[in-house]
Amino acid sequence: MGTVGEALFKSVVDSLPFAVCVLGPSRKVQLWNRPAEQMFQWPVREVLGRPDPTIPRDKFNEFAGLFDLALKGGRKVHLETTRERKDHQILNVNLI
Repeated sequence: MGTVGEALFKSVVDSLPFAVCVLGPSRKVQLWNRPAEQMFQWPVREVLGRPDPTIPRDKFNEFAGLFDLALKGGRKVHLETTRERKDHQILNVNLI
């Protein structure tokens, strides 16, 4: 069970007006807020503990390279790219 601090953090992240997806070192979703549910149509129960389902196949190498760089403490990235909704619609997104 989470701590009060974790519950407060999740509440704050859920109240943000933009989608937030946090991945752990294993590249699995650890946090998925309500705007992410609305934007990508994936309910949190279907994504927690699993790989990010929004990465289109043609963007996986891009994602893997940036993720590995971030794990090594690399520079912050601002990237315009695409992600995929549950219904397979492609969305243009800004990753920060």
